[in-house]
Amino acid sequence: MKDTHKVLAFALTSRIIIIAVVLISSFLFAGLGFQGLAAQFVNAHQIAKMPFVNLFFRWDSGWYLNIAQNGYPTGAPPATYSDFTVKHVPATVYPEYAFFPLYPAIMRALNIIFLPFLQDAQTLTLIGIIVSYTAFFVSVYFLYKLTLKLFNPQVALVSTVFYSFWVGGVYFSSIYSEALFMALALASFYFLEEKRIYLATFLGFLAAFTRSDGFLVAVPFFVYSIQNLISKGDKRQSTKLLISSGVVASAFLWWGAVCFFMEGNFFAQFVARNIYWGINPNVLAQLLAPYYFPSFSSLVFRFTVICVLLTALPVFYFIARCKKILTSEARTLPYWAFGASILYLIFTDSYVFSVARYAVAVLPLFWVSAKIYIKSRVAGIILFTVMTALLIVGAYLFETSSWYFL
Repeated sequence: MKDTHKVLAFALTSRIIIIAVVLISSFLFAGLGFQGLAAQFVNAHQIAKMPFVNLFFRWDSGWYLNIAQNGYPTGAPPATYSDFTVKHVPATVYPEYAFFPLYPAIMRALNIIFLPFLQDAQTLTLIGIIVSYTAFFVSVYFLYKLTLKLFNPQVALVSTVFYSFWVGGVYFSSIYSEALFMALALASFYFLEEKRIYLATFLGFLAAFTRSDGFLVAVPFFVYSIQNLISKGDKRQSTKLLISSGVVASAFLWWGAVCFFMEGNFFAQFVARNIYWGINPNVLAQLLAPYYFPSFSSLVFRFTVICVLLTALPVFYFIARCKKILTSEARTLPYWAFGASILYLIFTDSYVFSVARYAVAVLPLFWVSAKIYIKSRVAGIILFTVMTALLIVGAYLFETSSWYFL
């Protein structure tokens, strides 16, 4: 069996496990679940008529579906919106602006295919799942191809296995933008390695329109620009890469311009996030704050701590192998820089229960895991077992709409 077939087989196995856990959880613990606060903004009755697909509609799925169905609202929100804000202050922008547009735009564009057969919300829900699953397998393929460029075939194969079974990968199977973002970002990085700069820039630009932290896809372009200038003295190529980096990052500014035109606030995305979801202290402070973990949630506390520790694995590895990474593995530095920028946002500006979800973009996490497995089969198996167990627990928490796994 070719390695690419093995990669896709492992990826499919991870999805089968998630589907099985979700189905079992929905049957045994159906009374614990609800679709999340955002479901109030969509027609939940229509969604409930979608067997199986509706099991993957949770929390932020409601926002994506609402945007795909109704677009972004304009003007000032009504006073009643203040009742749903964290700070209980008058809402100046709509919460939809915290969500970037590419994923719901694709859902809306593909809506015409199924619309003659299903109701609008049903169609969009089904399309959201199709897009996420398709993007997930695309991301697995490009992670393998990218890693193969940077390391040997064994590291490439094992890395994609750890990626497929990472706990935050639960969201690759749901109506969330994570899978689409990773597919575009990894494809962009692969073509960057292939020196197909224009295609890489275009895909990176699209990735930046998928998530609020998507502009960080520009980091590898920027680092490559610096490396090219220092090691080769190629000013022309360095300038080209620097411009590409700016183009990718500019998606953030373009979305700000759209926000200003639609809502009158260039920073509507930040305002929406702060008002409706609040600002959290750093992850360590959240772990030490007792009010984040009620007494009945000791299992969830352990789950969260393990997720945070695993997410920090690349940090410990980099400290231990810094010299090697900076010299013999210098080609991987652009992606270490990308991972570091993601980790910085995770640990300084994220909700502790969302750490595992955001960490799917930290590519060194999966490379380090693969190297551990290759160096010590026992340690690797233990690490993989822990990740698989977390994936199962995470799928259960997601299905029951536990606010401890967002």
